[in-house]
Amino acid sequence: MVKMVTSEISDMVIEVIDSKILSLGLGLLVLQASKMIKEKLSFDEIISRINQLKEEVKGFFIVDTLEYLKKGGRIGRVTAAIGSLLSIKPIISVDENGKYYTFNKARGKNQALDRMLDELRAVINNKKYIVGIPHACVKEEALKFAEKVKSLGNIQEIIIGQISPALLVHSGPGLIGLVFLPM
Repeated sequence: MVKMVTSEISDMVIEVIDSKILSLGLGLLVLQASKMIKEKLSFDEIISRINQLKEEVKGFFIVDTLEYLKKGGRIGRVTAAIGSLLSIKPIISVDENGKYYTFNKARGKNQALDRMLDELRAVINNKKYIVGIPHACVKEEALKFAEKVKSLGNIQEIIIGQISPALLVHSGPGLIGLVFLPM
């Protein structure tokens, strides 16, 4: 649909890029594009670099309760009941096609947060990263998680942001995530 709209605009060069991620993952790419514009990179250089970066952005999130995923038809009643009973937290990520999937599972929120942090720890090496922590109505928890992220080192910037109401409807309050992109 976006491509259809852009085809009607003739006095401007427009490139549509499917980031394959949303929320703060997309936001990190937009911030990088903005920095490149300020650095006066050419349009083609920016498009090329953003297309490279979109392959490098990683995102994970967990929900506080499975109830909203059940109500939205994302999981069945039995799965939701068993998951809630056992305090199983699915760690959700996005594949190369932009489809959400269960990346891993953990017992309890703290273990799930630690597993997401392990994914950043595994790639950080000597690279600098920009990190996003999206959340749904748990700002204090996101701030505490940011302190753990900072302790890894090589973190250039951390952005903490409330998810949109449209996403909140599907996840419910309590969602917390981790997205990261090498600089």
